[in-house]
Amino acid sequence: MINLNFITVEDIIELCKGKNIKISEIDAEIVLETAKKHWIDFYKGDPTPIMNKLKDQLDTSTYNKLLKVYLEYKNKGIVN
Repeated sequence: MINLNFITVEDIIELCKGKNIKISEIDAEIVLETAKKHWIDFYKGDPTPIMNKLKDQLDTSTYNKLLKVYLEYKNKGIVN
């Protein structure tokens, strides 16, 4: 399991680049802080309320691409 305390905004930006997602530094900060606070919901729970909040906070294109990647991982069973 990844220790989120050691992940940086730059790491989020690079991870997104690897998935062909252009993300601003501000959006990367929001994603990182959300992941740190709510990782268990993304991993095993229902992240719908969190995703709805992110939808209001992130650039629309960035949000849609991140959601697509999350759903791909979920469908592969990488997250519950």
